[in-house]
Amino acid sequence: MMFRRYAMRFVMAVIAALAMLGAASAQSYFPPPMGIDPGPPPMDMTWGFESQQRLYDQGMKDADNIFKMCMQYPAACRGASPQSLQDSINRLNEQYQRNFEGWQRNSEANERAIDAWDKRVLRGCTQVVNDEGQLVWACP
Repeated sequence: MMFRRYAMRFVMAVIAALAMLGAASAQSYFPPPMGIDPGPPPMDMTWGFESQQRLYDQGMKDADNIFKMCMQYPAACRGASPQSLQDSINRLNEQYQRNFEGWQRNSEANERAIDAWDKRVLRGCTQVVNDEGQLVWACP
């Protein structure tokens, strides 16, 4: 199991290195035709690869630590079952949904406030009640 993980890391590192090497050397092998602007140089994405690798390593280290803890102290891992995992995932998804709805309400409130400011301050509009009892904008 440990060998597979390190073998997979090695394969991913080789693929990433080849991709970076190919992107960096592509312009030197295939220069643009005369009179055509080559455009900006390729973006340096090493920070993304390094960040992803660092986060992956941290996740693997955390998983290994939890596995070791469960092997040394089996009582600490009691109660974990497929159903408890599914319940945890469902609670997490519900929380994400509530957060998204809150962000959406906040965005709509900001949009209404900016729209009201625009109409009042920039356009000189006022709010009036129409014949049907609805609050509407009256602009000059």
